[in-house]
Amino acid sequence: MENHMATRSTYDVHVHREGKFWAIDVPGIGFTQATRLTSVEETARDMVAMVKDVDEASFDLNVEIVVPHNADDHVKQARALRAEAARIQAQAALESARSAAALKQDGLTYREIGLVLDVSHQRAQQLASSAR
Repeated sequence: MENHMATRSTYDVHVHREGKFWAIDVPGIGFTQATRLTSVEETARDMVAMVKDVDEASFDLNVEIVVPHNADDHVKQARALRAEAARIQAQAALESARSAAALKQDGLTYREIGLVLDVSHQRAQQLASSAR
């Protein structure tokens, strides 16, 4: 017996601001609008389900919000900076753990490690343990 997995359809949804509304374009399906960005996906899903006569849960949507040109560079830069900040935060956490472990190995108490690293003694103990 062969196992045929049904492939789910995915519809692209292009959204942009038009006056007081969010214009929704689903290529091959149609156009509609929503008053709030938070209701775009539900509105697009309703439209696709109605046009294709399928259940609303039977397909996926790939929603792309088209940002106005004057904000596009700022949005891209903000996303890049958030990603860089997350990377640096992870690196700082790793170095804090390594520091705590090295200080513990050198004989400092967790209270002393906490003072050196500017964290509580409980956090110093967690950091030292996580580095092992």
